[in-house]
Parts: sequence; structure tokens; C-alpha cells
Amino acid sequence: MANEGHNVGDLKKIICECAQQMGEIKAERAELNERAGDIRTRLRDAGVQNKAFDFACKVAEMEEEARADYLDSLRINFDALGVGAQSEMFMEAAGDGGSAGMAGNGSEDRVPAS
Repeated sequence: MANEGHNVGDLKKIICECAQQMGEIKAERAELNERAGDIRTRLRDAGVQNKAFDFACKVAEMEEEARADYLDSLRINFDALGVGAQSEMFMEAAGDGGSAGMAGNGSEDRVPAS
């Protein structure tokens, strides 16, 4: 039987406590989902794709060396596939043909791992 080792009174108490805790978590989760939805709406209204934002956040959270290796690999793959040309918006903002975002990140000296 599922309740072996527990007396009925203890089991009822455990079930009631767990049900209350799960209800609290469900309410917290709903609130967090609503807040996340508001953030996603704000990004979408600003013209930002949510998946791109999520990806950028994931990369930004990486350890510095892991991020550099990952971005180097991503650039190699983009170059090989002919995708990932830098947006003119950022080229104009950099005022130097877009190279400001690349200089000094260590990628100039890195040799891709084979």
C-alpha cells in the first residue's frame, strides 16, 4: 500500500501541507509568468525578437572564456554558411564601418579549435 510506514494522521498532514505549498508555488509561478509576459511584450513592441533576446541573454551569462570560444565558433559557422552579416544599423552606430564591436574582444588572436 502507498502509505506503508506512515500513520493516517501523519499522511493527511503531509498531503495537506504539500497541497498548500504547491498552491503557493502555482500562484507565484502565475505572477512570474505575467511579469515575463509584460517584458516580452515590451521587447516585441520595441522590435526585438524574443528568441533572439533569450539567446543573447544566455550567451551573456556564459563564463568569459566559454563565451569567447562559443562566439568564435558561431562566427566560423556563419561565415561557412554565408549568414550573419553585420547589420548596417550597428555599422552606422559604430562610425567605423562596424569594426568597433569586434576589436579588442580577443578574437583577432584566437585560432579556432579543430
